[in-house]
Amino acid sequence: MRVMEVAFYESDQTSIDFIIEPDWTLWVTDFFIEGGLDIPPEINMTKPLKDLTEKDYKLFFEELGWDVLGFETYDPEVHKKYTFNNIDTKENPGAES
Repeated sequence: MRVMEVAFYESDQTSIDFIIEPDWTLWVTDFFIEGGLDIPPEINMTKPLKDLTEKDYKLFFEELGWDVLGFETYDPEVHKKYTFNNIDTKENPGAES
C-alpha cells in the first residue's frame, strides 16, 4: 500500500504524518468536491478521481497548506506520526542556522 508522507504546522508544533492511499480520494472529496475549496488549476478534473496521479494528490494536499514530503510503500516501523515543538529563534538565536 502506498502512503503520502506529509508535514503540517499548528501553532508552536510541527507534525510529520502519513496518509494511506485509500484515504487520499476521501480527503479530496471532502475538502474540494463537496467542501467547495478551489481545485488547483493544474489538475485536470475531467478525468475520474480513480485516475488522479500522485502528482495530482500532492497539489491537492499542498493547497490545504501541508508539505508533501514524498510517497512510499507503507512500512509500520517507519510510518508513525511524529510531533515536535518548534524552536523559538528569538530565544535561541543560534537555532536559525
